[in-house]
Amino acid sequence: MTLHADVISVSDNANNLSILDKSEILITSENYTIAEILNKKFKPFHETYINLGPTTRQIWVKFTLQNPQDKPVSKLLVINNPLLVFIDLYRIRNDQIEKIIQKRTTLAPSFTLTLPPHSTTTYYLHVKSLTTLKFGLDLYEPSMYKMKDYETQLVNIFFFGIIATMIIYNLFLYFFIKGQSYLYYSLYLFMMMAIEVSYLGFSTRYLDGNYLIWDNRLILTKIDLTMIFYILYSVTFLKMTKQGNFNYVYKILLSIALLLAICIVFPFIAYQTRLEISLMMVLIIVPLIMITSIITYVRGAKEVRFYIIGFSVMLTAYFIVILDALGVVSIIYHIQSLLIIATAIEAIFLSLAFIDSYRMVQNAKLRKEHQLLEESQQRESLIQKEVAVKTDQLHHAMTMQELLFNELHHRVKNNLQLILSITRMQKKRLQSVVCKRRFQALEQRIGAIAATHNTIYLSKELEIVSMKEYLTQLIEGLRAGDTENKIAFEYDIDLNMVLKMATNIGLIVNELVSNALKHAFGNKSGTIRIRLHEGLLEISDNGKGFDPSVEKEESLGMKLVQILVKDQLKGSMNITTDTKGTKITIRFAHA
Repeated sequence: MTLHADVISVSDNANNLSILDKSEILITSENYTIAEILNKKFKPFHETYINLGPTTRQIWVKFTLQNPQDKPVSKLLVINNPLLVFIDLYRIRNDQIEKIIQKRTTLAPSFTLTLPPHSTTTYYLHVKSLTTLKFGLDLYEPSMYKMKDYETQLVNIFFFGIIATMIIYNLFLYFFIKGQSYLYYSLYLFMMMAIEVSYLGFSTRYLDGNYLIWDNRLILTKIDLTMIFYILYSVTFLKMTKQGNFNYVYKILLSIALLLAICIVFPFIAYQTRLEISLMMVLIIVPLIMITSIITYVRGAKEVRFYIIGFSVMLTAYFIVILDALGVVSIIYHIQSLLIIATAIEAIFLSLAFIDSYRMVQNAKLRKEHQLLEESQQRESLIQKEVAVKTDQLHHAMTMQELLFNELHHRVKNNLQLILSITRMQKKRLQSVVCKRRFQALEQRIGAIAATHNTIYLSKELEIVSMKEYLTQLIEGLRAGDTENKIAFEYDIDLNMVLKMATNIGLIVNELVSNALKHAFGNKSGTIRIRLHEGLLEISDNGKGFDPSVEKEESLGMKLVQILVKDQLKGSMNITTDTKGTKITIRFAHA
């Protein structure tokens, strides 16, 4: 028995007229031509929407339109699935087959049909898909549908704008805060936009056919990338909270992300197999993330509440889309913008979650800083008290040390004075002139050492000696013992020395000045110049000079000077003498 489809009467005022439930269909796996399909048997179809889910089969739809009016009628045949690319429409008129060329002017595929007055025309629609095979078939008044399509585009662009704003916002957060979760969430939203551009028909509306084929083939890759970035985002976001310590769960999620990445890298895996893997992974990912986030919230991570709300909205939308893709329900036929709306709502809530998380992190940071400040103030107070105690102890110790040093030097000075007194007493008892001179030289040497300690005793610095003050005092002591000569002294001294070196310099100056006073002038007056700078000691006079090659028994003082210069000062001595005077130059390493 031959089955005939209902003849669909079309008039000017008819709008949004369903065609599919009044048509006949043929579902086949064969690639029939239009000439071959004319001889095939079609079956009536009584639904307004057909959904075969993921399939490699093809659908042929046969329907007949009748124009009973006295004027031609133009209608827009709309195939309500923007993802469909492989669509052919044929018209049978006067036993002739004509292929109607599609001009894509709307988001969904559409054909402009013109029916002559009082005519009946049979059409054959051929549809196949690289992804899921589902669509509705409706007739619209062209201008009214294009206005509706334009409004739909504006609504979708509005939601695209929200998502794009969230992408830019999260990228700014990533660059300024350096949180990995912001980057992953931006990539997730970007991939969602890439899916929706195809899913809502923007790519098929505004791009050429070659791109559309690749775009259809990459739909599953986009979905896998979206899931990978969502896993990475969820893991990093939940790990930001102290309560989100679920390392074993995170390892499972990251392993799933790795498996999805492998499916992307190896595209030769069959589409049906990849789709089954992706759906299976979704069934694992969704409960894991939801349960983990709820437990994290219950543990006290309040910033996760917005994440749970946003995830629940998106989970509901995903669940509907998956059921629709599998052919269980056909809700997307009525609400094609469901996923983009859910994505925008989720983006808003998850951005609130980021703000909430950042605010809580900042509050925790402020509390920690306040706690650290209090602890720092307490430590500073304890340190100040300890420093005060230690300072008092140190001050007391330094005071005692200063007293001990003063006492030490005072005793040394007294001992030296005692030795001087004994030496003078012994000198008075001597009858030999030579012995008296030697005792006098010894007395002067002891006096030089005593002068050093006297200078230190009177000075505030215990280790540093003012050489000008010290040598002036020493030479004044030598002059006091020489009442016969009227000798003038000139000083060029501007130097401070450590105690040990000052003592050595004092002994050298004592010997050389004593020699000059005894031998350089006789009974005449004269001048002795003493110059002391860093690394240089120079003593000169304008006396009668002497012969340095003549050794005398009394030359013990000069031998002492040479020993002091060489062994103590690590220096050298040069003597220049003639009838106009003597100059002794000593160079040494100044410490």
